[in-house]
Amino acid sequence: MTDDATPSNAPAEPEPRTPVFRLTHWNETSSSVAEFASIEQARDALESSKGFAWLDIECVPLATLEPVLEQLVALHPIAADALCDDLARVRVQNFGAQLLTTMVFIHATKGGKQVAEVIDFLATPQVLVTIQDLKGDCFDSVREQLRDPSARVRKLGPYFLLLQLGRSIAKSYDPLFKAWSERVNKLEDSLTHRADRRMLQKIHFVRDHMMTYRECVIPLRESLRRLLAQPQSQQLPLEASFSLQELEDEFAVLQERLNNQTDRVQRLMDLYLNAIANRANEVMRVLTIISTIFMPLSFVASLYGMNFQRDDGANPWNMPELYWKYGYLFALGLMFCVSLAFLCFFWKRGWIGAFSRAERKQGLDSLTQELAGVIGLSNLTKGRPTRIARPTQAPMIRQR
Repeated sequence: MTDDATPSNAPAEPEPRTPVFRLTHWNETSSSVAEFASIEQARDALESSKGFAWLDIECVPLATLEPVLEQLVALHPIAADALCDDLARVRVQNFGAQLLTTMVFIHATKGGKQVAEVIDFLATPQVLVTIQDLKGDCFDSVREQLRDPSARVRKLGPYFLLLQLGRSIAKSYDPLFKAWSERVNKLEDSLTHRADRRMLQKIHFVRDHMMTYRECVIPLRESLRRLLAQPQSQQLPLEASFSLQELEDEFAVLQERLNNQTDRVQRLMDLYLNAIANRANEVMRVLTIISTIFMPLSFVASLYGMNFQRDDGANPWNMPELYWKYGYLFALGLMFCVSLAFLCFFWKRGWIGAFSRAERKQGLDSLTQELAGVIGLSNLTKGRPTRIARPTQAPMIRQR
């Protein structure tokens, strides 16, 4: 992965798992941020606060958080079970007293690795709790908004803050998509020069990452759509309903971009298969021409090899050339004339000659470029594709 794939506010490397409890209070007139050493201290500060609050928890096992969360936000038992499940599902669930949202943020490091982090959001009318597996996130811009007295987030509550954090995660995919788009462009350029088995492996590699991103984006959007379509969604606060609708729109745009990238990778596969087929056809054409030229030569050689000749020469149908001093040269000349006749025929039909020389000079360049125009591939860039490291952790597995 190129450095362009690294979000501007993502860490260079995931930091050690040191617990962090960051509590942000805000209202229309003021905003404050404090960090605590334990969840109990953060709980006490949260209970004594007024206005809205955002409790950001990093690198803390859920086994120690669950009892405190039940006191802070009246955590529903099913919500607690969903949080403690190691196999995380990207989704949004309405538990009446709180909304449970699970998203995936991908840390793109300078070393070319990708680390997927599961982030859980618990939203109530007064408090938003975020639970992160790793240090570092893409929420710095939202924290800046909370410090800005004129920002809209200062006038609204945790549900709108949830929308802003979701937007930040959606925007964090932009540099990833840009890097993968450049990689696809390089693969297209390489395919126009030569298609081989290594290209197929690289195409599969890109497609695997696109499938991973789909698992991070599409289930969340579908979950939002189902939640908004349920009758229970009408009981949500108006701010929560509007925020969820806006969040669904954000991930709808992200899904469209992801689908476009996936379609490009599929067209790349079609281009590879057609390039391989064109090369095979070219090889078969050359072999067919060679076989066609040598078939009459083999016939003439085998015919003279039958040696039809009597010593007395009484049979008029015998081969007089067998004892003719120019018989061998006559047979070679006959073979040459037959070969020349076939070559002239092939040249007249356009199977060899200038067309064939142009193909040999350009290789598969002209054919694959024409094919690229047919199936919609464009914007080819020069360059040699580089291998991108696979994610070091499956995006859907918690690291707790």
